[in-house]
Amino acid sequence: MISSGIVDRVRKEVGNLKYEYFLPFDDKETVLLIDRWKSEEALDIHHKSEMMKEIANLRNKYQ
Repeated sequence: MISSGIVDRVRKEVGNLKYEYFLPFDDKETVLLIDRWKSEEALDIHHKSEMMKEIANLRNKYQ
């Protein structure tokens, strides 16, 4: 997500207030994403974007 530039692109989307990943020290298999949006509408637009297809492909690839 980071090296592909998707994270930077999400952070630049209209309505995005926060998009951060956190990794626990004791569990290398877990990633916590905290994202915050100005409105439900902004989040809905993000979920319908072409970028979500890229995100889904990466999730499938790395499970």
